[in-house]
Amino acid sequence: MKIVYDQKGKAVSKSKDLAGVRRYATKHLADSVSIVQLDKHDVLASEGLLHVSFKNGAYFETKFGSYALLRAWVRGWHAVHGARLIVNGNAAGLVNKLNPTLISTKGNK
Repeated sequence: MKIVYDQKGKAVSKSKDLAGVRRYATKHLADSVSIVQLDKHDVLASEGLLHVSFKNGAYFETKFGSYALLRAWVRGWHAVHGARLIVNGNAAGLVNKLNPTLISTKGNK
């Protein structure tokens, strides 16, 4: 179950998959997208953590089985383009298709 929470931790959107979160993001502007590589030694074998904060204070968090897949998924998620991108705790510009952090297979540069 994928759940978007408000600032108080109350569920404001529930869906069985990421499509529901994508729909929520089309109606509520994303403020920041944070991605974290959970295994710092191997970007291709590592899991990834996604955290999205919305301008209305809501947030969403989920784990991806592949950090490389997570980066590609965020890169293609048009509803969050223009949001601040944070990679492994460091500012990395804005989410867009040309951001090198989302394209490179070598992780955060």
